[in-house]
Amino acid sequence: MSWGTYYTYEGYILRVGKNELKEKYEDLKDDNDTLWNEILQRIAMTPPQSIKDCEDNDMDYVDYMSNHIKYLRQQIEENNFLMARIDDCL
Repeated sequence: MSWGTYYTYEGYILRVGKNELKEKYEDLKDDNDTLWNEILQRIAMTPPQSIKDCEDNDMDYVDYMSNHIKYLRQQIEENNFLMARIDDCL
């Protein structure tokens, strides 16, 4: 005999209709794959010494990449969170 916990989940997913759940899930999964591929491409490339920021100033590439990787990771985590909520709903 096994044991576990039953629970009831009542939630709301903003701007996603019930007929769009599977499509939204697949879109998020594709987005995560794209973000992860960007991370892998950045790792594989030879880094330049510096990069231009939005104000056309030189910025240390290591600092830029550190911040950019944090941003990409945050996007992946947000997508994973929404994917888990969609999975619960389905």
